[in-house]
Amino acid sequence: LQNCAFVVTQNSAVAFSGYFFGKPALFFGQIDFHHIGVRADLADLGQCFAAAERAEPDFAAYLWWFWQANCINAGRPEAAEKIAARLRRFGWPV
Repeated sequence: LQNCAFVVTQNSAVAFSGYFFGKPALFFGQIDFHHIGVRADLADLGQCFAAAERAEPDFAAYLWWFWQANCINAGRPEAAEKIAARLRRFGWPV
């Protein structure tokens, strides 16, 4: 990953790992961490590959946003309460 220009994948976690190396991603499938990647358009693949090659998203900001703002950090003191609240939100009797 550290030596590639960008990652091309259908829906692989390798693309997410590439974000840690500052590598843009071109996605051919649906994926949870698509926000800073380029979605492939089969009608215009040349443009999609060019866009992925030019992409310079803020990888550090995105990784923080994805893990800290949108996930529960199990290492934080409030993790147990956040997990319980999430379970309650979806009807689990906690």
